[in-house]
Amino acid sequence: MARTSFPHPILRFSVISGALFLMLFLLPESSFVPLTRVTAALSGWCIGLFGMQAAAAGDMITLNGFRVRIITECTALYPVAVFAAFVLAWPAPWRKRLAGLLAGGAVLTAANLVRIAVVAVVGAAYPRFFEAFHVYLGQVAMLLLVMGLAKVWLRWVSCSPESGEGFLLRSAVLASLLFPVWLVANTHYVRMLDRLVQGLFSWEGYSLVMEYRHAVYFQTFNVVLLAALLLAEQKLEARRKLVWIAAGAAILAAGHVLFRVGNVLLVAFGWRSALVVTSVLVIVGEYLLPVLVWLAASSGCPEKRPKVH
Repeated sequence: MARTSFPHPILRFSVISGALFLMLFLLPESSFVPLTRVTAALSGWCIGLFGMQAAAAGDMITLNGFRVRIITECTALYPVAVFAAFVLAWPAPWRKRLAGLLAGGAVLTAANLVRIAVVAVVGAAYPRFFEAFHVYLGQVAMLLLVMGLAKVWLRWVSCSPESGEGFLLRSAVLASLLFPVWLVANTHYVRMLDRLVQGLFSWEGYSLVMEYRHAVYFQTFNVVLLAALLLAEQKLEARRKLVWIAAGAAILAAGHVLFRVGNVLLVAFGWRSALVVTSVLVIVGEYLLPVLVWLAASSGCPEKRPKVH
């Protein structure tokens, strides 16, 4: 009888992460209320470690009159889900998987509490920098930490020569360099996408007037995450990195266009179902698409082993 081989780890990651995220999408929002309240309380306690007095009530944190509301996406739930999907997808003894899940989940939860505390402190002291810090630490830094921890775990279970810590450092430096550039460029990018959206609706005889009230369009910053992951990957040659960045950026841009179309359907046409669609696009685009593109790019590339003389 022929032995059946297991699917490729990337395919398993896609299936497991998709199943986990679908489960989270289907759960009622009330299911996460205890989690958001505990996150708010612990984040308020972390702020106290900075020598400041923060008041946490329910899912709200108040610091010197500045208020921060903790929603489900502010918790460590989605980063932990991505990390769990990675650990469960890659072949390893179950005891090492369990150890990875416990240690990784603890690190990500602690890091997220510190992240919220830092963002709240920055917001209270420098309100105009709040959005930038919130996006960088929440959407870029946390996901880089997830992938860094995944590489650390993978090195532990497979004796890989690549350092997860080194990858995390490289990607963090690259993201820090790319983030200010995208902070300036993201509004121009959104305006460019909106010309396409206006063209799509003009075919049906609609003339759209788009308003721009934000300096930070958070859903577009997965571009920074994608570029940092690919540029930090030592297994990829320079040309291959550029090809995958271009291909990945095109995939992300398609998601951004769909998000803008959903916004138009919601705001201009009052189609409430578009809110669900745009929420799914944001979550998938923020947590899964950049990671899947990075995994696909690095798949099949041999590890660069040190030369022995």
